Amino acid sequence: MSVILLTGGLALLLISASYIAYEFFTFRETVSNQLITEGRIIASNSTAAIAFESESDAQETLSALKAEKNIIAACLYDKKGRLFATYSTKSFKDNFPAAPQSESHTINGFYLETFIPVLQKDTRLGTLYLKLDMTAYYTRFAWYALIAVLFGGITLLLAVYLTSRLQKNFSAPILELAAKSKLVSEKHDYSVRAEKMSDDELGLLTDAFNQMLTQIEIQNMQIASFNRELEIKVKERTQQLNKSNEDLQMQNDFVQTILDSSMDLMAVYDKETRILSFNKACENLYHLKKENILGKTYIEAFPNSENNPFITHLKKALQGEFIHVERFKSPITNKYLENFLVPLRDANNNVYAVFTTGHDITNIVEAEEQLKNINAALTKSNRDLEQFAYVASHDLQEPLRKIQVYAQVIEKSQVVDEQTQKHFDKIRNAAQRMTELIRAVLEYSRLSKKDKQFKLIDLNEVLENVKTDFELLIAEKNATITSDELPCIKGIPLQLNQLFSNLINNSLKFSLKEPVITISCTTVAADKILIEGIKPYAEYFKLKFKDNGIGFEPQNAERIFSIFQRLHAKEEYSGTGIGLAVCKKIVENHEGFIDADSEPEQGAEFTIYLPNEHL
Repeated sequence: MSVILLTGGLALLLISASYIAYEFFTFRETVSNQLITEGRIIASNSTAAIAFESESDAQETLSALKAEKNIIAACLYDKKGRLFATYSTKSFKDNFPAAPQSESHTINGFYLETFIPVLQKDTRLGTLYLKLDMTAYYTRFAWYALIAVLFGGITLLLAVYLTSRLQKNFSAPILELAAKSKLVSEKHDYSVRAEKMSDDELGLLTDAFNQMLTQIEIQNMQIASFNRELEIKVKERTQQLNKSNEDLQMQNDFVQTILDSSMDLMAVYDKETRILSFNKACENLYHLKKENILGKTYIEAFPNSENNPFITHLKKALQGEFIHVERFKSPITNKYLENFLVPLRDANNNVYAVFTTGHDITNIVEAEEQLKNINAALTKSNRDLEQFAYVASHDLQEPLRKIQVYAQVIEKSQVVDEQTQKHFDKIRNAAQRMTELIRAVLEYSRLSKKDKQFKLIDLNEVLENVKTDFELLIAEKNATITSDELPCIKGIPLQLNQLFSNLINNSLKFSLKEPVITISCTTVAADKILIEGIKPYAEYFKLKFKDNGIGFEPQNAERIFSIFQRLHAKEEYSGTGIGLAVCKKIVENHEGFIDADSEPEQGAEFTIYLPNEHL
């Protein structure tokens, strides 16, 4: 009843308030427009009086306002703003404005005031002032409000009367439903049913309530049946679970057996660094017993280990970081270990433990130390050998130079026959070849990337420099050299210049026709190169030097890179047999690879792989 009365009362209040507000603002607008219209008529009728300065005519014009009882005052101002004529009723007790204002309309309390210009065509002759009393209008709206209140009160009384008469039709079915609901909730008796009293919406609600009780009763019986079945399934599941636990225990024992059979150290730590498990290797190395250690933290198991770096590694792994320590010296056993610490994560990707493995590399480390000492001794031996080669080459060149000089002196000091001249030529050629061989050996012994600064080198500039060096020989043999756009790489400038020089020199030398040399370059991935030692996931520049020379037998492809190896007679082609060995060593200094491919009379092709980024 309260809801109905409140709803009806609010509706009446909103309708009445909306109507009164609409009437109020509409009426004010209407009164304003009406006053302005009347004012313009008076202003129009006053133009002659103001123009001829006839106060009596102006006064007579204003007196016509007596017909409008609500206009209590009016006056005319001339064009200089002086008060010209006035009109007022007995209720007007104020003074007229001292000066006219611009055209405006204002409401001050219960009064509406307006200033209207008196115009003759476009010329302003003066101003008309009107003041309207709106008390009668506001009284009218007070009556509106009183009528709305009386009407609303009568309407609410009628609503109370009708609601009280109709209430029983709604209350009785609802009280019946409430009583049955209380009985069901207190005694859990779902067999009760509510009495249906009508066929309206409340009757439908009663049918729905009874149907709900029926469904609940059926569901209860089903639940009881399901509970009996569930008990049987729980028993079966318990038996299966017991068997699964037995199988799991067997699997755990099997896993522990495998871990114990490993020679590596294996252990599991939780987030508090407590030891959850470790294998036989840990037990033997650290002389531990599982019953004494499991469940303890690392510090509790190994006192005085606060500064052990393993603690730091373990904490990082517990933060989710995979840790690999290639060489870790255990302060507990003085053994060298390669440690792996792997975070173990749950289904939500949260780290709950860390699995650690340690591989004993003590023998490897000791072997590396021995190898390091051997390498140091070998490096010293190589330096001594290089020094010896330099001194020996320098000392050997001097006797050879003397042999050449004295052979020339003897040759020029006497007349020699043809046979003797041949002997002198052989002496001179042998000495010259020996000199070149000594220089080549010295150059090969010095060829090293140590103490050499790698720089960014444009191979196009290297090629142009080599072509300039062989300019006369290229012109003499009418040779053609073409190349792709070559890359920039990091390398040793002098060695790369020597590499290009030796390869191009060989192509020019070992040719029976006009040499044609082609240099190409491509980029290939490491997995496309079938050469042992290639760095995985790296990228290489593939340089090819191809010529149309005399070539060589395919079985000699590896042999030609050995020092002092010559495939052709000395009388046919000069050389020391060191040039391609120098090329191989230069490429290796740049962490690259070189190979050769050829057929007799089909030319030769040298392929060089240099890393795209040399570290």
